[in-house]
Amino acid sequence: MGRDAETDLRVSVVIPSWNRSVQLHACLQALAASFAPDAEVIVVADGGAPPAFPGLSALAERLNLRLLHVPHGGPAQARNRGLQIARGAVVAFIDDDCLPEPQWLERLAAAVSQDPPIAAGGRTQNGSPSNPYAEAFHLVLDMAAMDQQRCKCGPSFFPSNNLAFPTEALRRLGGFNPAFRTAEDRELCRRWLRAGHKLVSAPEAVVAHFPVLNLAGFWRKCSAYGKGAAQFHAGSGSQSRRRSLAFHLRVPHLAMRLTAGKRLRRRVALAALLLLWEAANLAGYLKERWRHQRHKRWGVGPIEAQS
Repeated sequence: MGRDAETDLRVSVVIPSWNRSVQLHACLQALAASFAPDAEVIVVADGGAPPAFPGLSALAERLNLRLLHVPHGGPAQARNRGLQIARGAVVAFIDDDCLPEPQWLERLAAAVSQDPPIAAGGRTQNGSPSNPYAEAFHLVLDMAAMDQQRCKCGPSFFPSNNLAFPTEALRRLGGFNPAFRTAEDRELCRRWLRAGHKLVSAPEAVVAHFPVLNLAGFWRKCSAYGKGAAQFHAGSGSQSRRRSLAFHLRVPHLAMRLTAGKRLRRRVALAALLLLWEAANLAGYLKERWRHQRHKRWGVGPIEAQS
């Protein structure tokens, strides 16, 4: 669907989606509010039902939309399929549960360079401030971003829901590692930096993230991130684990700084959820480490992701 011209475009937007037509519709509508004619959108339906909602044809024309339906393989694999067919010189990634602000794509793509290869990450805000689990989840991301500012070497990663690369350089690097279901953005950014490329911040490129979380979902999400951290650190050596431990030790200080203006009751609730995050994250990490050790010793369980 959309225009069939094979001419090169300036930028391609890749959106992995899995059975979230309502959220995807809202994301596409937000993109259409300020979308350039020399750009395209590629929606990769990662298994499940094909996206369907009123006004899809009109949005397809406005966004130069292409819809790709693939077997369920996770967000990293879905993004790679979009990368394979992207016609833009720049490829930008956003998730279907995010709403980009006007000019998001222009501002993010403007920070990307082809030569030398420079990738850029924007700023992601919590779109559900009344949901304490969403607020706690984004507080973790904000703490990680604040902690990165301590390093004079520049950013080390950005979340994959607001991230752009020069297309050909990313293809040469191999794209996302599909063995990762979480932390795939951290692993990709690490390989990008190890290849001698650069990451820069584009704070004016803003998206709002709307995670649907309750207590059980919060635990599952944090546990999954712990599993991804175990995969990530397995390919990094002891120095990476030491940096991660140092970050966790700084969490109380970072949390106090970021929640200083909130009411006491909210700060107490967030502190409790941060403790839950630490517990779930550690549980996922240890479970994945145990599975990996079992595989090394007995040849059972998942093979560790390469990096």
